[in-house]
Amino acid sequence: MIVVRIMGGLGNQMFQYAFGAYLASRHNTELWLDCSALESDPLRDFMLDRWQVTGREAPQSVREMIPRKRRWYQAWSRPGRRLRRVAEKPFGFRRRYLETPDDSFLDGYWQSEQFLPGMKRRLGAEFQPAGRLSAMTQAVAEKMTGGESVSLHVRRTDYLSLSYANPCPLDYYEQSVAEVLAKHAGVQLFVFSDDIPWCRQQFDFPCPVMFVDHNDATTAHEDMWLMSRCRHHIIANSTFSWWGAWLGVDETGEVYAPQNWFADPTMDSTAIVPETWRRIPRQSQGREAA
Repeated sequence: MIVVRIMGGLGNQMFQYAFGAYLASRHNTELWLDCSALESDPLRDFMLDRWQVTGREAPQSVREMIPRKRRWYQAWSRPGRRLRRVAEKPFGFRRRYLETPDDSFLDGYWQSEQFLPGMKRRLGAEFQPAGRLSAMTQAVAEKMTGGESVSLHVRRTDYLSLSYANPCPLDYYEQSVAEVLAKHAGVQLFVFSDDIPWCRQQFDFPCPVMFVDHNDATTAHEDMWLMSRCRHHIIANSTFSWWGAWLGVDETGEVYAPQNWFADPTMDSTAIVPETWRRIPRQSQGREAA
């Protein structure tokens, strides 16, 4: 069996699930989700049930097989079948992780498509809404069809106080939009953000713009699904819009991503952005999205 630790927001949970699904498929074994980290996180909920995923939450009998981090805890663990802990240290893609054996417990973020060889079609099917979409979401999706639709994502609220991440500067969005407009006629932007009022105040682009503001934290997956319906994507340094772009239904579209993913230069982000995506420098002296 493969057991994967589920933590963080929707985008992080999807990366964790996806790598676990890859290894479970490789070993032809079952996949279990350890959601214990979410039980002590008041800011995060289990969100994978919004999708049509096949993995299920691990029962207590499976959770008892997970090795503890502290050695003194091992003496109090119940005897029997144990799992091998595979921790992502340091952060970032390492090819050796693809050789992780069966009966392993995955503890990490696994933020790269390189962890997911051959999984695009399966994940595209599983990361589809499990329930009926709202009428508003369906109406917005209709506006995205048949044209040069562009999703643009801004993440601000929690990034304003995090040491390892910060919002992309306005210059990043302005340059990305300018490149899209130079290449395509009839562009319409669809703006997604955790701070739509700020976006309304700051953005003034020479093309039609729709600010998508009808979803909340409980229906955030509908925003991600809507992103995937757009032809082109301008993402933030966020796994949320990463997935919106990666799951995009139009494989001929373009994806613009920030060149520097983290504010912390010690964190390896070289494998996060796929090679086919356009990396846009974040001007250090540019106007910040703050």
